[in-house]
Amino acid sequence: MKRAVLLLALAACVDAAPAVREAPLATQTSAIQSGAEDASSSFAVAIFDEDENICSGVLIAPNLVLTARHCVAEGGGDPIDCTIDRFDAPREAKTFHVTTDATARADEAPYAVSKVLVPTTQLFCGNDIALLVLDKNVPAAVAIPATPAIDPPLTDRTKYGTKVTAIGYGTTGPSAWDDGTRRRRDDIPFACIPGDKQLGCTPADYEITDTELAAGDGLCSGDSGSGAFVPSSLASGGPIVVGVLSRAAEYQGKCVDAVYSRTDSFGPFLIEGAKEAATAGGYAVPSWAAPQTAEPTDASVAPPPPPVDGGVSSEAGTPAAAPSDDDGGCTITPGQRPQNSAIWAAIAAIGLVVGWHRRRRTVS
Repeated sequence: MKRAVLLLALAACVDAAPAVREAPLATQTSAIQSGAEDASSSFAVAIFDEDENICSGVLIAPNLVLTARHCVAEGGGDPIDCTIDRFDAPREAKTFHVTTDATARADEAPYAVSKVLVPTTQLFCGNDIALLVLDKNVPAAVAIPATPAIDPPLTDRTKYGTKVTAIGYGTTGPSAWDDGTRRRRDDIPFACIPGDKQLGCTPADYEITDTELAAGDGLCSGDSGSGAFVPSSLASGGPIVVGVLSRAAEYQGKCVDAVYSRTDSFGPFLIEGAKEAATAGGYAVPSWAAPQTAEPTDASVAPPPPPVDGGVSSEAGTPAAAPSDDDGGCTITPGQRPQNSAIWAAIAAIGLVVGWHRRRRTVS
């Protein structure tokens, strides 16, 4: 591809500048590159739409699934422009189905979706998160829900470490078509958690917003909506999810530069959704959504920025609130930006800055 040749030439001529990476949005079909098949993590679920596009998600209550908003709503251009692109209203809830099976098939997904919940802010970047309320509870014998990390925040170095485990149903590479199998990849390092004293960064350098985090490589198409988990929480049987995959890049045949929507940035939204789901499912509100939230005891990830609005725009057919003028701190171009502004200006001047792209696949 001509762009790849130009990028290689740039890297060879400018030693101080990291190579610019082509960064497509991690969409409705991304497997985990170099991951191992995972038959046991049934809280990590697959989501199908009516066209059998596949996304990943995380069960966080008996009838509540956390995922990426772009899995359930259209929006954004190609490439994505973070300053202007916004989500449309979510598609009809009845068009989605969920399965906990390790090998996912659209025609065997037993859980229908009764409602889709999304933040009221429509700006694409920094708001790529959604909740799906299922039409029936997933039995505890099938899956024990994960706990979203809300309090303490991810910036608390005494509670979280520097790596996460990713679990999703995506492909094993940018050119692969093997999505639909749950896979797990361990020891993925955090690259940037805005506001963290140890792992912090300037969000613009990683093309993320304050409500997102960057965490390593290996997340491909189909892993969209998949969770990043505290490693030791998986070992203890009480999974803690810290974010859901929003987008990732491709570089030299590899999936790189994953960007997650942070759970601690959406506390009010998640808690409100959990309460609504508990009422619909006829069970007590999960402890993490109760007034007295128990702190995770793990020592594995990183106050988030002030939470984004806690409002909820509900399912299909119900227009979301008017677009916000807040750009969420996101910039126009994706991928990791060189720290040297002069270098970045030179790169931009020759037209090698590449935008986020939308990419989808269907399961055959």
